[in-house]
Amino acid sequence: MKKPTLKQPTFTSSKIYFSEIEFFNKEEVTLIGLIETPYGFDFAQYITHKRNLYQMLKHSGKLGQEIIQIIVDAFNHPHEVPVKINIEEIFGKPICLHSCELKLDRSFYENEDGELKIDYETNLFFIDLVKPIPQPKKQTHGKEKIAA
Repeated sequence: MKKPTLKQPTFTSSKIYFSEIEFFNKEEVTLIGLIETPYGFDFAQYITHKRNLYQMLKHSGKLGQEIIQIIVDAFNHPHEVPVKINIEEIFGKPICLHSCELKLDRSFYENEDGELKIDYETNLFFIDLVKPIPQPKKQTHGKEKIAA
């Protein structure tokens, strides 16, 4: 997949890098991490709905299940708001999820004339759609079992 140029207001990506998860309320989640550009990596913030985060994690195998359990555990104990989970501290590095295609929308700002403009200065993105990437089926190489 082609890397985003970061000059598009909306684009898709199959990779998301993050090192921290913040829950500000029951529905909204912010992922703090990186975005891959043609020139390397830049700081990025991703705002999404908890359902989208769950979909990304659910389709990310064992790592995703571990992170889901960490989130559940954080909410099962008394906690402050926002709830912050430092993924980099837990796993020793930022996490890259790559099992879903994500629709990313840039943020907007209002200029001095009251017009809405796309904000290219900050890397603040809204994850509006999460679509699982079909995984290839494992080949059995002629070792299928036949039911009797």
